[in-house]
Amino acid sequence: MCTEWQPEAIVDLLVACGRIGLEAQSQTAWTLKQDGSLVTETDRAIEQLLSERFDRPAEGSRLIGEETVASRDEAYIDAALEGTAWIVDPIDGTAPFAHGLPSWGTSIGFARGGRIEHGAIVLPVSGELLVTVGDEVWWAHDLDLRRPCGPVRLEPLPPRHQPLSRGGMIALGQRFVRTRSLPWSNPAVVTGCAIQALAWVLLGRVMGCIGHMKLWDVAGVLPMLERAGFVARLADGAPMTTAVADGAFLLAAGHPERWAQRDHVAFGPTAVVEALLAEVLSETPTASGGLRR
Repeated sequence: MCTEWQPEAIVDLLVACGRIGLEAQSQTAWTLKQDGSLVTETDRAIEQLLSERFDRPAEGSRLIGEETVASRDEAYIDAALEGTAWIVDPIDGTAPFAHGLPSWGTSIGFARGGRIEHGAIVLPVSGELLVTVGDEVWWAHDLDLRRPCGPVRLEPLPPRHQPLSRGGMIALGQRFVRTRSLPWSNPAVVTGCAIQALAWVLLGRVMGCIGHMKLWDVAGVLPMLERAGFVARLADGAPMTTAVADGAFLLAAGHPERWAQRDHVAFGPTAVVEALLAEVLSETPTASGGLRR
């Protein structure tokens, strides 16, 4: 499995990760990393499981993981970005997880030749799992990972683009709400979990999302957004694609924000993203008023 995308095996692995998280959440303790973000032993335990599956350089497979990438040398990272790499976030939403909240999950992205070809995520508390299967996105929405269960029942997920409207909800990342404001009257939600917010975009539950994320936060979802016809664009209008080195991420060795997006990104249907860029993320917002009326 380490050099090919096998959806059934990935689903089983995400179920195992979800179970580990659910079993540990009520008793986990957190510490602060150097960048001020939280980490728990559960993050490390799940990444260890993923490392055992995917960190196999002798077989041509490498791992870019949130909790272990800092220990990799540049030769390993270069080989990962040029060859086959599994880009994983063991617990996206560690802060909600560590505080007993439901907004967290595990993400797996599969990249080959510097392009993220496939992805999958699990949201254990809501019982949802999304995975790329060929050129489609498949979805399970009735998982109870606290109990033994049979095979996961997946079904194709048709595109669910929520149109631009004054009542549509916008998901916002933590960095955005700390540094910017939303000049619209639209309802907004901050989950602290990138994959949950982007899953809601895919599922048509929110109109769009603004986030300033790291590579492993979005690697599992970007291939799904692309397949479903959604777009992702940086504040300057440049597209974020599934090509890791397309300029959307800061990848230079030694950069203080290595692996992060270089700016905020708007995700959603084209019309929503264009409005967010023009009226929210632009340094000189349009004078039309748009949805702010």
